[in-house]
Amino acid sequence: MNYMLQLLQSNQNTTAFTWETIGAIIGALAWLAPWVYDVLQKPKLKGKLISQNMNKGYFRDKEGLLYFLSVSVISLHKQFNIKEIKIKIKYPNDDKEYNGMVCWFRKSSWVDAEGKKYELVIPNNEFLSYISTLPKDDSRKSYVTFFVDKGTMEEFDYVKLEFIPYRGNMQIINFNRKDINSNLMLWDENVWKEVVPPLVI
Repeated sequence: MNYMLQLLQSNQNTTAFTWETIGAIIGALAWLAPWVYDVLQKPKLKGKLISQNMNKGYFRDKEGLLYFLSVSVISLHKQFNIKEIKIKIKYPNDDKEYNGMVCWFRKSSWVDAEGKKYELVIPNNEFLSYISTLPKDDSRKSYVTFFVDKGTMEEFDYVKLEFIPYRGNMQIINFNRKDINSNLMLWDENVWKEVVPPLVI
């Protein structure tokens, strides 16, 4: 009789211990779930084209097309650390995909369709290729200029920005010509300055 009573009490204690343990494990998992979810998340880059410009120019003594892009880029879910940025560009009626050679000039001169001259000055801390980290869920506006070894001046079909990280998969942002509304393009007076010829008396 005493033996059976002791066995019953032992089983009750074991059951209580088991439920307490399960409860503790569930609580720990609920606390760890957001952290595990965040660790397993992969960054996803999204971008918006704010403005763009194109001009004929020279790079390393070679004539071609010089492009300017003002973009806003955000890294969703997780911070993205940039190792390198590559640019590809394609034109209508041309199967070839051209490489854009990223180049930063302290100052460069541009001429618009009306013959007005402008000076482009991009601070190095706002140049896209000089940015090493895109914070999580925080959009960042930046600029990039690149040169294309092509003689004919024409509008592009698409521009592809390839973001290569130190670890993980490459992220690609595409800007398609058909999706660009020229009426929504913004003129950025922070980097563009009109060159006014000296007044002749």
